Amino acid sequence: MPYLVTVEGQRIPLRRGYTYTLGRGRKSDVLLEDRACSRAHARLSVDQGGRSLMLEDLHSRNGTFLDGDLVLGTRRVPEGGRIRVGTTIFLARLKEADDEERFAETGTMGFDDPPQPDLEAGELSRVGLVEVLTRLLIDRRDVTLRVALPGDEARVEIRSGEVQAAAYGGHTGFNALVRIGRHQTGIFWLSENNTFVERAIGERPDRLLSLLARCLEPVGSR
Repeated sequence: MPYLVTVEGQRIPLRRGYTYTLGRGRKSDVLLEDRACSRAHARLSVDQGGRSLMLEDLHSRNGTFLDGDLVLGTRRVPEGGRIRVGTTIFLARLKEADDEERFAETGTMGFDDPPQPDLEAGELSRVGLVEVLTRLLIDRRDVTLRVALPGDEARVEIRSGEVQAAAYGGHTGFNALVRIGRHQTGIFWLSENNTFVERAIGERPDRLLSLLARCLEPVGSR
């Protein structure tokens, strides 16, 4: 069964063959307490097989966005697609897969190669920041990792297998990484980016991951 995931970690199941209205009006199927939303903001339709989601903007005041693009007409929502209505972000999942974003234990914070997950978009609570960074550094990606967290959005700049910079809630560098990693919920996604970023984090990748993992351990396990 397809479902939506909120930044707070709530899952909203979507029944096959049903159509849902998203908005802040009391008649909406998915009611949003978001002043930037219209009363009837967008429509989400599920096909009879539950394999396809179609998104339509309902002439909303601030527009509906899919993966950062303004929705004009009707758009098919891909697996892991990000739907934004007003300031509210949803992650779209077309199937249940409890282990689809989990990594094997590597034993150390070195560069043992874990199984390849789909990291284009996912739930931070199911993967974890250290695991996401490990995979991106192994693959030497040039990307911006964006994380929508309750109340704010974080950015981590990764270039050629190194974490160059991070920012979240007024914090930068390693402190920002720690604060991102301590969140129990959140939605993350990647955007390809080859632009220059001034280096603000000077640790080697393996040491950075080790330090970050250590800081994120529960207090009683240290």
